[in-house]
Amino acid sequence: MATMIGVIPATAVLFVLQWLLPFSLEDRVLWQKGIFYNIWLATLFWSFYRINSYKATKEFFVLAGVLFILSVILHFITQSITPLSLIKNHMTNILGVDIALFIFGISLLYISKKLPREREEAKIFWSLKKGRKDEKLI
Repeated sequence: MATMIGVIPATAVLFVLQWLLPFSLEDRVLWQKGIFYNIWLATLFWSFYRINSYKATKEFFVLAGVLFILSVILHFITQSITPLSLIKNHMTNILGVDIALFIFGISLLYISKKLPREREEAKIFWSLKKGRKDEKLI
């Protein structure tokens, strides 16, 4: 689980660190790599601590969603820019990345809300999805 899902919050931390760490920091990339791997390792330990993998998955998605949204906010604050100023200065690629990160963060929060918490709920959740698919074929 840490390999597939735990990497998402670790990646979100990278985006946040992009704006939190000073650009003049010596070995900035080394710090980012170290914190990324430590967060990823923390997700592994959290997966073992939280025996219920459904709860851990929801928590990872919530954490990642919040961090991705926070990275966009930090970008605007630390660089003293607005979406309108990005458009005026023909920096639509940067604005597109910010919008994509924001939408990805929102979608992770939505997914975490929709995922079941317990194994029994998951069985019902996935059987309902399968039932809806079969009804469309008929």
